[in-house]
Amino acid sequence: MKKVIIPILIFLLSAEACSSSEDTLTRPIADGKRTYQEFTSETKEFPYTISETRKKAITTNYSMLNIGMTKKEISSILGDPDFSTYLRARDSKYIGSEWSYYFYKPDANLVTEKLDQGLFLYFGTSDKLYWIVPKNIEGLIEKGSPRQSSS
Repeated sequence: MKKVIIPILIFLLSAEACSSSEDTLTRPIADGKRTYQEFTSETKEFPYTISETRKKAITTNYSMLNIGMTKKEISSILGDPDFSTYLRARDSKYIGSEWSYYFYKPDANLVTEKLDQGLFLYFGTSDKLYWIVPKNIEGLIEKGSPRQSSS
């Protein structure tokens, strides 16, 4: 009887351990940063424009950003983002998050590819940076790739 029960217990415990670690990778990890709704409600008026001091700090320190960095490391270099957003796949599975640093945003309710200016950082489920996308910011180039592992 012991010969049958022990392998079954080992199997059940290992299956539970696997599902537990998978759950932590597929559930959002709260980073304590503002949501988009908080950003737009706290921003008194649009168009929104970043302060020159903050803009200079972000553009000057941009070269210090590297793929694989943590949110804590990035926050110590750039400061907190304007807001943080969870990213989900079409099946609603959590796949990571995005930090947005806006330089200029003409309207709170519209995303305008040609007018919005900002820096967008993408993190996988382990909160490691895998893609950096500057939009309409002269002198900053994209780093990483959306095709890199997002875990």
